[in-house]
Amino acid sequence: MGFNRLPPEIIFHICELFCDHCHGSWYENGPPSELFQLEDPYTSLRALSLVCKSIGYIAQRVLHHHFGYTRAGKEAMAKLCRTISSNPELARELRWADLTWWSTGSTVPKDIVGGWLPETINKLSPYLLNGGEGISDDDFLTAIILLQAPNLERLEDNRERLVSAFDRLNHDAVIRDHALPPNLKQLSLGRFVNAYYRFESVAVDLSWEGLGGFINTFKKLESLIIHCPLAEGVDERLSFQSLRALQLHGFKLPLEDFENLISRIPNLETFRFTRQNFSNVYMLEHPTGPEILGVLAKRNDTLRRLDLHISCTHEDVTALKELTNLEELKMGLGASHRRDYSRGMPIGKQYFKSIMPPSLRKLHLLVYKTVTFEEASDALITYISSTYRQSPNDQRLQMVHINLSWHRKDWAAWQEDTLRRGCQLWAKNGTLVFGR
Repeated sequence: MGFNRLPPEIIFHICELFCDHCHGSWYENGPPSELFQLEDPYTSLRALSLVCKSIGYIAQRVLHHHFGYTRAGKEAMAKLCRTISSNPELARELRWADLTWWSTGSTVPKDIVGGWLPETINKLSPYLLNGGEGISDDDFLTAIILLQAPNLERLEDNRERLVSAFDRLNHDAVIRDHALPPNLKQLSLGRFVNAYYRFESVAVDLSWEGLGGFINTFKKLESLIIHCPLAEGVDERLSFQSLRALQLHGFKLPLEDFENLISRIPNLETFRFTRQNFSNVYMLEHPTGPEILGVLAKRNDTLRRLDLHISCTHEDVTALKELTNLEELKMGLGASHRRDYSRGMPIGKQYFKSIMPPSLRKLHLLVYKTVTFEEASDALITYISSTYRQSPNDQRLQMVHINLSWHRKDWAAWQEDTLRRGCQLWAKNGTLVFGR
C-alpha cells in the first residue's frame, strides 16, 4: 500500500512524530542541546506537506502546531505571521509558540512583509499599541501572532531587546474584549539577567497595568514561569484561580510582594524558585529561606511539590515540617556559592528527621560542598532508614535522589557506596538514585 493510501488518521499520527507539541515536550530551561544536533523536524514535515494534496493538507495542520527553537529569527517569525494572517484555518492549528531568540538588529526582507503586514496592522489596530502608529511594522509581528492564534496553549516570550509581545498591545482594549488566546495553559516570561542590567529594565512587571492584567485574562492557565519577577503593588483584581505550577527565577521579590502574589494562587500545587547569586545596587532584596517557607505554609492544603534554591544546612528550614501534604522536595546541601566554605549549622543524627515533612514521597538533594555532605551523611541515612516500613504500601518515602555530579567521580562513588550500605533495608521498598 502506498503512503498516500493510508487512512488520514494514520498519516496524521505519523506527522505527529515530527512535532514537539504533539510529543508533549515543555522545556523548562530551554531546549536540550541535542535538539540542535538533530535534523530539523520542521523540514521533514514541510517535505511531507509537498508530497501530494491529500497528505499535504494533513501535514500542514501539524506543521503549524509548534513554532520556535530551530526556526529562530525575525524572518521565520514574519513568515509564520504571514501564514496565519492569510489563512485563519492554519492559525487555529498553532498550539505552542516560542517567540524568543530573535536576531538582534536584524531586519525582514521587504518581499516577505510587503503589503500584507501593513494591512494586518491596520485591521488589528484597535488592539495594538498606539493603534499601530509610530513603531516599526516589524516590531508588531509577535503581537499579531498572539491576536490571531485562538487555540494557543503554550507561549514563551523572553522579552528580547527588553520588549515583550505584550508591550505592543493596547492593554485596556485587549483585556476588555478578551482578545488573547482563551485556552493558554503554559506561559514563560522573561529571561536570565546578569548584574550588568538595571533590575527594573529586565523585570517582568506583574502589576495590573503591566503584565499582570494580561496574565489574568488566561482563565485556563496552569503553569507560569517568570524570570526576574517584579510584583510591587499586586492588584486585588488579580486572581490566578486555575494556576497549579509557579516558577520564579532570578528571585528578588520583597517578602510582602511575594506573599501577595502567592495569596492570589489558591490552588498552587508546584512551586520552584532560584535566586540571583549576584546583584547590583538596583536589585531588590529577596526574602530569607524561613520567610519563603512561612508564606508557602499557607498553601499547605494544596502544595505537593517544592524545588527550592535553599541550602538545608545553611538556612533554617524547620518550617518544612509544617507542609504536611508535601510529596516531593528538592533543595541544596552545603553552601551554594562556590567561594562560600562556611560549615553551616551543626548536623546531629536526628537533623533530617526533625525537618522533613511526614508526607514526603520523593527527596532530591543537590550537593554543593563535599565536606558538608560527609558531615551530614549519617543524619541522612538515619532519616531514610527511619521511613522504612515492612509493607511497600505503608512506606511513604519511595525515592531519594542525590546529585553528586559537581564533584570528583571517585569521591562520588565512595559516598554512593556508603549511602547504599546504610540504607539496605529501606531500599527493599525504595529507590536510591545518584547522578544528575
